[in-house]
Amino acid sequence: YNLVEANSYELTNFLNEKYSEADKKFIHSCSITGGEPLLHINEFSKIIKYITKSFKNINHIIIETNGNLLYKKSNVMKMIEIANAVSKKIKITLSISPKLDRIVSYGKSGKHTKDEIILEMYNKVFKNYNKYLKNIINIQCKFVHSETLKDTNEALMNNIIYNQWVTPRTKLLVMPFTPSNLDTPEKQNEWKISKDETARYALKNYIRYSPRIHIDRNME
Repeated sequence: YNLVEANSYELTNFLNEKYSEADKKFIHSCSITGGEPLLHINEFSKIIKYITKSFKNINHIIIETNGNLLYKKSNVMKMIEIANAVSKKIKITLSISPKLDRIVSYGKSGKHTKDEIILEMYNKVFKNYNKYLKNIINIQCKFVHSETLKDTNEALMNNIIYNQWVTPRTKLLVMPFTPSNLDTPEKQNEWKISKDETARYALKNYIRYSPRIHIDRNME
């Protein structure tokens, strides 16, 4: 959502057309997703303003993000400003799904890096959350577990657990990696192994296991 005043107005009209007044009475939360929403953090105040104008009963807004931009203190301070402005009416949750398996841009130089430096960057993200945001913004973290992601994702999960950056542990979710094609017996077996290994990791570390029901039920 990269909103200016004009298309903020359009968003309000779109939401009003999609939902009747009767429906709106039962809608108490919404998610802001993307793409990457934090790229448009300066527009969040407008987004929340127009959403709550259309849905007066909303009291919870969830921001689905990979979270990496929260390593920058300026973005953290902006999140505090946004949360403070609506704190009497709206609870904000950061639903962070760290992306450690890909190259990302960061820093003023715009350079790209990966692996250990990305892990270090995410450590700072969660330190910043714990230091500045914990008392005003809720959090949950979602990880994908697989053999190829194990080294990076488990390293970050273990850091979060050991340092108690996200508490209680019920706010940590782990889900199995889904193979690209489940049409063959081999891929079905790979899917079963992925679920079993992920469930074992969740039980071992007392965190939540998130099943992918839509995959098992062929609902994609």
